[in-house]
Amino acid sequence: SAGENIHVNTQFPAFRDDSVQGIKIHRHLMPVFSSPTSRTFQVTSRSRVHQNGPGDIHPVFLGSHLYSTVTNQGRITNQIFKYFFPDVRVPLDFDTLDRIITEGRELGIYMYIFSGGEPLVRKKDIIRLCEKHPECYFLAFTNGTLIDEAFADEMLRVGNFAPAISVEGYEKETDMRRGKGTFQAVMKAMEILKRKHLLFGMSTCYHRQNVEVVGSSSYLDFMIDKGAAFVWYFTYMPVGTDAVPDLMVTPAQRKFMYEQVRMFRKTKPIFAMDFWNDGEYVRGCIAGGRYYFHINANGDVEPCAFIHYSTVNIKQVSLLEALRSPLFKAYQQGQPFNDNHLRPCPLLDNPHRLKEVVHASRAYSTDMLKPEDVSVLTGKCTSTAEKWAVVADHIWYSRPGNGEKTPEVTDRDGRNPEKFEKERKDREAGRADQNKEREEEKLKFTNPMQPYSKAVLLN
Repeated sequence: SAGENIHVNTQFPAFRDDSVQGIKIHRHLMPVFSSPTSRTFQVTSRSRVHQNGPGDIHPVFLGSHLYSTVTNQGRITNQIFKYFFPDVRVPLDFDTLDRIITEGRELGIYMYIFSGGEPLVRKKDIIRLCEKHPECYFLAFTNGTLIDEAFADEMLRVGNFAPAISVEGYEKETDMRRGKGTFQAVMKAMEILKRKHLLFGMSTCYHRQNVEVVGSSSYLDFMIDKGAAFVWYFTYMPVGTDAVPDLMVTPAQRKFMYEQVRMFRKTKPIFAMDFWNDGEYVRGCIAGGRYYFHINANGDVEPCAFIHYSTVNIKQVSLLEALRSPLFKAYQQGQPFNDNHLRPCPLLDNPHRLKEVVHASRAYSTDMLKPEDVSVLTGKCTSTAEKWAVVADHIWYSRPGNGEKTPEVTDRDGRNPEKFEKERKDREAGRADQNKEREEEKLKFTNPMQPYSKAVLLN
């Protein structure tokens, strides 16, 4: 695959303090990472996109295209996975990426995530974006093969970029998906990053053939020893005409990962998150501009990185206009897609709901080579969704307070208005103090008599 995407998220994962000891963060980013109400790291923002109340957070996935051709040395093939972006010459150029980020900042978006394809093929552009937007944080899902000493030094210099390195298990499992020799290249990249005290994590897609490995304590301990500070878990999605539905996890395997990730959070010095099984923490699906969205390699604005349908293209509209697109409105009108937030996804868990919003908004398939009819796509998930529903409902409705219906909530995100308003005011007060400190640091930087440290060591 020659594609690349950017994902934008205004809510950076809250790392436990002990999981980031020894990691260097750019000093001027401390106002971004330091929460005034706790000692965790987070990025929150006020967005003017919706009128649901003060302080609404709207994480976003954005997308760009890498170069349309990649050398054999730079391309790692997916041998069984078909999450691909067409090899067509329609990249989002640097100016478009810069515009997206500039408009995103106006809306309070401060985190941008790249995926691919292999995004580090354009690592010079990524570093330029880091330099031009120092108050933002950037992350890339990468196979790690292009991380070398020089790029690590650039990461250390800009201070606002971190990689999530894709690994599917140990050498056998990783090389099965990404090609022979990839795992050893990943180990080399991790060694460089750990030696330079740079923040990085891992991204793992669990499927029917590797779930026991990637969900084991020994595997996570191995990656923690290599220096990983966080892990994104994704489950296999049968997206695309060449997808293999038989690789989807069984209900028992998904339940295993649900339990393991929660155990890891209590016992391991690493921040673990599961893109599907953590729906209970955000009241279901976050896509469609509610908390996040995606822009693909061609500029099509999609509700999610796994939902390849759209009604607008970022080349023709502003970011704000994209957030108000018919598809996103249909998404948000349907959210949450299930009262059981362990069944959050409109594709994997409630396939009939995705069909409804695509038809209602008259969205088109964004796969430029093999467009996939939404009825065909959702049909691949129907049986799996029905089986998971039995397990998920047992977990969800056996909890005190859940009963047989959605617990009473105070607003669309289940927040207590008085408590939320107090937290918002605390954040604003803390942000004002931090901005004042940042201005003082800038004055020090302009004074040749005062030393200025580009990075600080967090203890």
